[in-house]
Amino acid sequence: MKIERIYKFLIVILSVCIGLVCREQPGKNSFGNNLKIKGASIAHVHIRGKGYGSGASAPLYTHLKSIGFNSVQLVPFAYQRDLSEPHLFYDDPTMTWQDIENEIILAHTMGLTVMLKPHIWPGTDWQPKVFRDKIDFTDPDKLNRWFLEYQKFLTPLVEIAIHQRVEYFVIGTELTALSRHTDHWRRLIAAIRNRGYSGALTYAAIAYNASYIQFWDQLDYIGLDFYYGTQDKNSDSVALQKKLRHYWQYHLEHAKRVKKEIILTEVGYPAHSLALAYPHTWPEKMSDRDDKKQADGFRALAETLNGSENPAGLYIWKYATTIDSYEKKDNENGFNPYRKPAEQNIGEIFRQMPN
Repeated sequence: MKIERIYKFLIVILSVCIGLVCREQPGKNSFGNNLKIKGASIAHVHIRGKGYGSGASAPLYTHLKSIGFNSVQLVPFAYQRDLSEPHLFYDDPTMTWQDIENEIILAHTMGLTVMLKPHIWPGTDWQPKVFRDKIDFTDPDKLNRWFLEYQKFLTPLVEIAIHQRVEYFVIGTELTALSRHTDHWRRLIAAIRNRGYSGALTYAAIAYNASYIQFWDQLDYIGLDFYYGTQDKNSDSVALQKKLRHYWQYHLEHAKRVKKEIILTEVGYPAHSLALAYPHTWPEKMSDRDDKKQADGFRALAETLNGSENPAGLYIWKYATTIDSYEKKDNENGFNPYRKPAEQNIGEIFRQMPN
């Protein structure tokens, strides 16, 4: 009996010690513990010689690697002028299929993985508030035609992805209203696979819509464009962290239900005074440049994920192939963290993560 009591006492002591060690190990559950993809979304500058395929982004890629990035996201666009008509066009002379392929080759040559993330840009200069999440058709014939047009747009990109062994392919971006047409998306996914693409597939959902989507089982990852804010222009990073933590737990629970890992296919903060309140907004006239707010946004994201189960990857929105263009003005109080305090925070976070 005495030996048994000693044995039980030792077991208790050992359990306590193990618990203390697990709690105190620095970095054991830190942000990015299993983060495979440390990505930057690269915006194409629509000027010949400055965008995709021109080689202009090579210095940027060197810079990104020095910070800890290991992947880039390229964003080809198709355009839809009229929301009531299912017609897409994609004849941008500054971004040809060959330009996109050349950019992929450059990224791979420099040791970066690639995600292709096609977008639809709807409306015209006379419809500036039209957004892709509103695209939808009640007429079945128009709906079928839209998906045929969309598949026609994706097909050359899929062929490039197959040929260049692109690691990640996004089948759609922020098409909230259209995402309810599950059968159409399942057929599209099957068509991409049947063409021979063997990389990882995901869909980039506006985060609040992700749990309503019914075709995650056909994809490799849940993709979230993650732009939760406090909705309070006077809030600080602590308030943002509280909001982010709430939503991150919600998305983790959903991911466990569908048995898929998450990639934050977009996450970013602009360098203006409303960054924590409305991180999805471009600079507005009522907002002043504020580099600290941008940096605080990324710090709040890091603290949110610290000690939590982490995404498989994330892509920071956004860098540009070069800021020696119209992007220079956008860089002032826009999303680009290039050589701003926010970039220092990103680098510090990445350095704690294994590749």
